Amino acid sequence: MLYYNGHLYQKLKKSNKDGTQPWRCRDYRLKGKNCKVLCYTREEKIIRINGHHIHEIVEKHEAIFACTKNLVKKKVKTQTGPVQKIFDEEITKTIVENKIEIPNAAEFVPKFKNIQKTLYNIRLENVMPNLPKTVQEIYFSEPYTKYTFTSNEKRFLLFDTKDDDRIIAFASDIQLEILSRS
Repeated sequence: MLYYNGHLYQKLKKSNKDGTQPWRCRDYRLKGKNCKVLCYTREEKIIRINGHHIHEIVEKHEAIFACTKNLVKKKVKTQTGPVQKIFDEEITKTIVENKIEIPNAAEFVPKFKNIQKTLYNIRLENVMPNLPKTVQEIYFSEPYTKYTFTSNEKRFLLFDTKDDDRIIAFASDIQLEILSRS
């Protein structure tokens, strides 16, 4: 989502051969509006805008929540927590950080039930492995080897007995150092 001069634009999938990225006015598909304005960017800078908008400018709070909605979609792709919890936390964070008053929030905040199906589809498309229900379902071979290291590529899985009385130990080297000093 791109917000520029009071208008919201949606990114078109393909960039042009000249390296510009086209963005279409968000109101393009709305009945009665059909705004055909295109905005072109290169390296996150506005290059040109073709056409004139045939509708009112977007209110600041509406733009803020549109960006938050996109942020929620990105987080649903990368985080394993419950989808509704991710949604609720980001909406709350947006309201608090931007000091949005309740009437404005109520008018523009996306409703979870309206975005729920999209968020769950994003989660499914992201090919995140299902969380295991039993200990026997836990494997640290491909594609799960990434869970044996921290996000900084440091060792995290210490050992796994892989027997019937399975013991799996997780700790970073820093955590082991702290533990050895206590």
